[in-house]
Amino acid sequence: MAISQKTRKILWGRSGNRCTRCQKELVEGGCVTGLDTVIGDECHIISKTPGGLRSNPEAVIDFDGYDNLILLCKNCHKFIDDQPQIFTSEYLRKMKNQHEAWIRETLGNGAVKFASQEQTSLHPAEILLPRVYSGKQLVAIVRGAYFYEFSTVELENQDEVELVGGFCQELQNYGDILDELEVGGIIWAEFHLTQLLKSLEARGFWVFAARIKKKIKIKDDLILWEGSGVKIVRENDPTIIKVDLTSLSEKS
Repeated sequence: MAISQKTRKILWGRSGNRCTRCQKELVEGGCVTGLDTVIGDECHIISKTPGGLRSNPEAVIDFDGYDNLILLCKNCHKFIDDQPQIFTSEYLRKMKNQHEAWIRETLGNGAVKFASQEQTSLHPAEILLPRVYSGKQLVAIVRGAYFYEFSTVELENQDEVELVGGFCQELQNYGDILDELEVGGIIWAEFHLTQLLKSLEARGFWVFAARIKKKIKIKDDLILWEGSGVKIVRENDPTIIKVDLTSLSEKS
């Protein structure tokens, strides 16, 4: 029995199109061809093959059912399969539950579409950015970034320009120095960015952000770089998407 289309839909939807272990997006747009590439694997937690990884001859389960499947990128799939003594079936189920809870918390509370234009102008990629609520999240998004892409709603006065522009500049400044800071400095950065987020929210602005990737042409080579995408909109912006992941189980 193979994995059904409904099961696939539920698995990919509840996983948010991201690897359960590393949160990497599992569909990437082709920079030259414009064709999407799937880099995710639908993996069995308990192998249905006798003697396979984490196999259990006493298990009475639907091996191709949603409860026995986990979504992983190809790197994490290999990493996990090489260490079955660490990544037990119980461990993987717990990891899956935690990841799906994180997806519900982020995308379920709203997301916005973000058009990241490749520097080569060969292929525009549109992704979903989840809303961020804390400086800790922002630090994880900008730390080690090779580039930053900011998008803001049209601002109406000088106060808004100073508030939003100042936030974007502070975020980029921290991204440039976080790798050089010690623990105390990183903790302060998280606290300070949380306060800036609260200042924006008090004025009716919401921040959406995530790690993004794009291919940049250097001489004749296209090199994949990882950076940060940040979009700031008003709290009543009609482009904010509410993603109801729980309803997927009810759809065929």
